[in-house]
Amino acid sequence: MKKKKIWFFISLTALVFISIYLIPLTSPRYKTFKKIKEIAEEGKKERSNKIELFVYKVTSNKMDLLAERSEVQAGDKIKLGYFFEKKHFGMIFSINGAGEVTLRYPLSSENSTLFEAQTKVILDKVFTLNEAPLFETFYLVSSKNKINTTTLLEDLRKQVFVAKQLNPEKKFITLDSRKNMTSITLLKK
Repeated sequence: MKKKKIWFFISLTALVFISIYLIPLTSPRYKTFKKIKEIAEEGKKERSNKIELFVYKVTSNKMDLLAERSEVQAGDKIKLGYFFEKKHFGMIFSINGAGEVTLRYPLSSENSTLFEAQTKVILDKVFTLNEAPLFETFYLVSSKNKINTTTLLEDLRKQVFVAKQLNPEKKFITLDSRKNMTSITLLKK
């Protein structure tokens, strides 16, 4: 009699285990969900390209790395740097409190925009901040495809012109989904 009870308990436990854990794993709904999740992860890996933008304040004897919302003033000397995890096309531009959009790198829209991978690069060019009020936001954009800097800058200038309010808290720049972007905003005293 005891053997029957033990086997009954083991059978019941096995049946519960199968119905809770194994049947859902073999159901079409689970397989579909799992496939969607795999596709999403593959897409995320394909699109992902870790990019970093570095902004430095240059003085006569040193360079200080600036963080988001660091305070600067007109006349400060600025250097830019970047890091790309993968070799991609890219560009760096800035928008200031007066609504001016300025290409920072490449130095002209005709230059190649292919950025090297796995190397932190500090650009040679030193920029002097102008008298524009409120802020200066630097943007680093990357894409697998070549970026037409002239067209993108024209589009950005239109977006800034249309924007009713220049606000460093609101990132009003939009790009197509094939481009990756990061930015650093400096606040002007």
